[in-house]
Formats: sequence, structure tokens, C-alpha cells
Amino acid sequence: MNIEEKIKEVLPEGNDEGNLLVVVDDETKEIQTSFLKKHLLEIKPELIVETGTNVACFSAFVKEILPKVKILTFGRDNFSADCVKVVNDHYEEQFIQFIEGDSSQTMPLYVDQVQKQSSKVSAAWVDGGHFFPICLSDLIHCYKYGIDHIFLDDINPKWPWQTIVPLYRFMCDYPYEIVDMSYDKRGIAYLRKSPNRIASTENEREQSLRIFEESGIKDE
Repeated sequence: MNIEEKIKEVLPEGNDEGNLLVVVDDETKEIQTSFLKKHLLEIKPELIVETGTNVACFSAFVKEILPKVKILTFGRDNFSADCVKVVNDHYEEQFIQFIEGDSSQTMPLYVDQVQKQSSKVSAAWVDGGHFFPICLSDLIHCYKYGIDHIFLDDINPKWPWQTIVPLYRFMCDYPYEIVDMSYDKRGIAYLRKSPNRIASTENEREQSLRIFEESGIKDE
């Protein structure tokens, strides 16, 4: 039995929340996994931080292309622990560390731990809370962790998410540039820290603030 079939066996009844491998249409799956595979194989991170564990599809996918990877994942759902166990057991390695709870509260507790490992060319997959305060907090903690490469899911402004807004708000104050975006109905943004970029240029900052202000979302 392959890992996708094993994940489906422990998928909570009635859970139809989209994910990377098993609750997704074929076109979106192909575009997103190809996009991630291309860039992750270029980066070759040894450590990946994830927000939004769900049923551990991202961990399973990454393990197939990066056999030595370690993953620290934050998720709010208690069923995620069972899914993480299934994936760890499948690969016969405890390569995933799962932290249950609201990432805006749990991520601050692991800053020192992750900073000590940032030399391992770390990356992040941000797919947790899809509204302004949590998503912005996740991005800011990726910066505090010392993460150079961030992949943010569900940025398509036509979808009922608010991730595009915290993305641009984040870039007002933190030294990242958008390297690439996937062209599927969800949309992934790949951000890379730039050592020569202290903050957004004036034009970028104006654009970012305009998008944020026009969204009507309060900066709290």
C-alpha cells in the first residue's frame, strides 16, 4: 500500500479540507507538486518548517524527493498526530515532529531551537491559518527562525483566502523577494530572503500597502 492510500485510511470522516495529495483535483496536484519539487531540489533543505499539518501530505511528498529531510510541523487539529504517525511509520523514521496548537502561540516557543539549525538551509511551507493575523504571524516567525526560503500556499486572490494580503504586508517590513508563483487555482508564492534587501523598495512598499489597505482588513 502506498503512502497516499495509507493517509486516506486515517483521513477523518467528513474532512474535505483540501491538501497536496489526496483531497485535490489532478491538475492542481500536478502543478503544485511539480512547482515544489523543482524549487526544493534546487534548495535541498535539510530542515523544513510547516504550518498547517492537516493529514501530513506535505511531509509525505517531501520525503519522496528529499530522503534525508527533517520536518517540524505545526497544526491545530489533534487528528494530525495520527496522520503524522502513519507517515513516520511508512518511512520507518521519526523524521516529522508534530506540534499541536495555534501556530501563532506555538511557533514563538521554538525560535531558539530552529535558529540553531538554520545553517541546514531551511525552508518553510506556510499553509496554516488562512486569514490575516495567523498567516502574518506564521510568516514573521519564519523570518525569526532564520528561514531563507518560504513557500506560501493559497495566494490566489479569486479564492476566499486572505493569504495574499499578509504576504504583501509581510514584504513591507521583511527582506524577502518573490522568486516564482505557481499558476494553479490555489497558487503558491515562493519567497527568498535577499541579503541585500533590507525592506521593500519604495514602489514595492507603496504597492504592498495599497493592496493591504484596499483589502479592508485591520492590522491588529
